[in-house]
Amino acid sequence: RQYINYRDSKLTRILQLSLGGNAKTAIICTVTPASVDQTHSTLRFASGAKSIKNKPIVNEVLSDAALLKRYTKEINVLKNQLDKERNTDKAQEVEQVRELLDEEAKRKIRNWRHA
Repeated sequence: RQYINYRDSKLTRILQLSLGGNAKTAIICTVTPASVDQTHSTLRFASGAKSIKNKPIVNEVLSDAALLKRYTKEINVLKNQLDKERNTDKAQEVEQVRELLDEEAKRKIRNWRHA
């Protein structure tokens, strides 16, 4: 992403929010043969301005009820993920205990047969 030094000119300072913010911006630059220096400066500004690429997005304005609904849904999704992780961990623990008990039972049976 290209850095814009807004302090370079008064114009970029004034347009700072439009040039680098969440906005689509159109700039019209006018030139005149009466002032070559000013025209050259304007064309340099226009050249730099055309290379700026913004990706504006629409700002959402939600009511309290809509926000509450969105956050409640997100909380429920996260709770379900947490429960799933816990259940997976518990299932693994149960399987490990079951394997240990099976091994212990087999060992006791072997010892009982040899006794």
